[in-house]
Amino acid sequence: QRSQEIVDVVNDIRLEWDKYTGQMDKLERRFKGMHDDFHALTGTRTRQLDRKFVKIDSFTQSNSLQAGDGMSLSQLPEESGTAANDLPF
Repeated sequence: QRSQEIVDVVNDIRLEWDKYTGQMDKLERRFKGMHDDFHALTGTRTRQLDRKFVKIDSFTQSNSLQAGDGMSLSQLPEESGTAANDLPF
């Protein structure tokens, strides 16, 4: 009788452990997906935008494109904020 109760509890623990590890695996996959998305945004997407800004700068430096008040786009103030490289990951 007592040994069967112990076996039942051990089996219950095993089931709960399996559920726990299943949820942990699921959460790990979601974190990995978010991590990959974040790096695509801060890596690939940032580089693509930077390339476009380099093209714009090359136009402004050759005086072929200027803002409406005569100021070149490269002279406009930069936005302040947290750069992707300043983030802790």
